[in-house]
Amino acid sequence: STPTVSTPAPTNSTPTPTVSTPAPTVSAPTTTETLLEDTNFETGWEGWVDGGNDVRVSNFNQYCKSGQYCIRLRDNSGEKSSITKQFEGMDRYSKLKVDFDYYSRGMHDGNDFFLEINNGNGWLLAEDWITGTDFENNRFSEATVQILSADIYPSVPTFNPTIKLRFRCDAKDNDTRIYIDDITIWGYSY
Repeated sequence: STPTVSTPAPTNSTPTPTVSTPAPTVSAPTTTETLLEDTNFETGWEGWVDGGNDVRVSNFNQYCKSGQYCIRLRDNSGEKSSITKQFEGMDRYSKLKVDFDYYSRGMHDGNDFFLEINNGNGWLLAEDWITGTDFENNRFSEATVQILSADIYPSVPTFNPTIKLRFRCDAKDNDTRIYIDDITIWGYSY
């Protein structure tokens, strides 16, 4: 007997080559971080402007986070309870980050202090800290605030060329005090 060999029928299908198309690459926007301020008040005001008689460079170093000197703000006398600094060339930045240390002494519950910004159209609140809510007396605290130009003026992508920043105490009397030290300010451009 002769063995039977069966051969599969030919197919007309040709294998389809697989083509791999690489996904387009999307670059993330480049962020540039620039140090604008690094102040510890060891040489005095360091460019900050004294608002009045409720502000001084203090050498009560037990209230200063580093070194011998810091700024003491007291009372609620508006500008007289504040320090201000002007910054130029700010139209390169769309975000600021402000870091600082502070110590509170004699602040009553509900007393507060502010960081404000003036982008050319008056003072606006950037952040406030309230005794009993955000901090307690007789201890050091750290704060970080991010200020976006779009939060101030939604249709403007960067800050104005000249801005001012101000720390202001809004407490009860001359015995209510905030000591500010080690201010670092960064500008971010995208």
